[in-house]
Amino acid sequence: YFERIFGPILREKETTGESLCGASWTFISASIIFFICTEEIAVTSFAILAISDACAAIIGKSFVSKPFFEKSTIGTAAFYISGLLVLFVCGGMFHSRLWFYLFGFFALFCATILEARPSFLNLDDNFSIPVSFALEMSFFDVMWNYNY
Repeated sequence: YFERIFGPILREKETTGESLCGASWTFISASIIFFICTEEIAVTSFAILAISDACAAIIGKSFVSKPFFEKSTIGTAAFYISGLLVLFVCGGMFHSRLWFYLFGFFALFCATILEARPSFLNLDDNFSIPVSFALEMSFFDVMWNYNY
């Protein structure tokens, strides 16, 4: 039943059983992140996944540009720029301090590189993007005790 309903939107590796589908990876990453991270980090990491990953895919496939690692330069730029917008919106929603933004720039940069080169960790980007962002932000929070 699952394949009949969702088969048209699944990738080939997801229908053959080589890999879990993107929704499964998203659920696994959400379970981990919302259990161990603060609310503002968890919400921001998933907003980045939802908005920035979609922007990168749509813009990257719509315009021709030079490759950047395994993706397009323009798609990678769209990911980072939209991620910055998400960072500012989420930071404003949670009344975050300056450290949230400063550390967020770096964590977003690392998540952008992982999105552009998925073979680096060989993980689905529905897992690697939010988990990398959330772990880096949590690391900064614990190391310097800057409750954002």
